[in-house]
Amino acid sequence: TNKAVVKDFLIIVDQIKQEKDFTKKFTIYEEGVALEIILGKTTKEQVIQIMKKYSSEIIKLEQSSQIMIYEDISLTILFDENSLVTEMRFGRLYKGLTNKGIKVGDYLKKGFEIYGKPDIFTLKGAIWEKIALFSSDGKFVTSIRIREKKD
Repeated sequence: TNKAVVKDFLIIVDQIKQEKDFTKKFTIYEEGVALEIILGKTTKEQVIQIMKKYSSEIIKLEQSSQIMIYEDISLTILFDENSLVTEMRFGRLYKGLTNKGIKVGDYLKKGFEIYGKPDIFTLKGAIWEKIALFSSDGKFVTSIRIREKKD
């Protein structure tokens, strides 16, 4: 099934590349894809190349760095010890919606309506299996996170 999952990811990436509406290229797929980046598959070097299309920031960092921040689009990318993407966090300036229609600024309650009861819920947000919505005030989504699922 792992090959099928990778094939599905590559189909999503291809759809992003073909998308004519630039804002739709920013869609966050809770399965683990956003901006042509695939959790657990895309390398740091590939991220640098891909992000030239979406951010005006030039990221220069030492090889040991496990985090990249693109402040102009409110995107933070975390890497594992093998320089593969493990997590993506989308903040206030991020233009995209999840593929189920949640965006930063929506009521947190909308997340419950769409994703159901979260696995973890606190005053600061809600975490489901594939996606997390965070809130600084307990009402509005202030950031969205997708994270590689470790088996």
